[in-house]
Amino acid sequence: MCVVSSVTGGLNNATGLSGTAGDVSTMFFGTVSGGLSSELTGGNFWQGAATGLAVSGLNHVAHKMTFKSLLSKIENDLVDAGYKIDGTIPLENRVNYALEMIDKLPSLKSNLKLVHKFKSSISIRYHNIKKLNEYGGEISAEASMLGVDLYRGAFTTNLSLAVALGHELIHVYHHVSGLYSQWINIGGLAYAHHMSEANAYIWNYHAYGSWYGFGMGKVFEQFDNAAKTYAPR
Repeated sequence: MCVVSSVTGGLNNATGLSGTAGDVSTMFFGTVSGGLSSELTGGNFWQGAATGLAVSGLNHVAHKMTFKSLLSKIENDLVDAGYKIDGTIPLENRVNYALEMIDKLPSLKSNLKLVHKFKSSISIRYHNIKKLNEYGGEISAEASMLGVDLYRGAFTTNLSLAVALGHELIHVYHHVSGLYSQWINIGGLAYAHHMSEANAYIWNYHAYGSWYGFGMGKVFEQFDNAAKTYAPR
């Protein structure tokens, strides 16, 4: 096994393999060594190879795995800034809490910088109500040319607030940059709404990995809605 390990390292270094390619070669040699070890002790080569693959794969994943490597970009930002991901948020001074979070989290600060390219200041407002949409679902936040309106649903946890702020700041950017108006001119108001949502959900996907389990499905859904509501003038 020592020989196989040294051969693996030599092959990866000589060919410049790293990342996925290096992982594959490492597990390949784990598979072969398992088969050879089994055959030398009187067992079945392929059964040993299967065991070798499983063991080398699990060992390799466990070796590379860290707590932070399992987190999304926005979760890492929260941890680095000293927030508990699922931590509860105080009832008082919620606007200041949101503003501080934007300033501390690079994922949110970069979205605000996009907005500031077109508008020097926006407002962050908190409304202590449970806001519902036309389908009875809870709305955590809304955006406009003026800024972001936050509702109770956004303040469930630090993660929910961070995701809501990032998502809505993308909408604000669409408004202040003129993109939203362009989409209206191209395909109408409903088309503009869905195009803005699709692009905001793309931010969600890159920052969080999914939209609380929906993944890219939410992006495709909004692009599909945009196509269905497209009404050129």
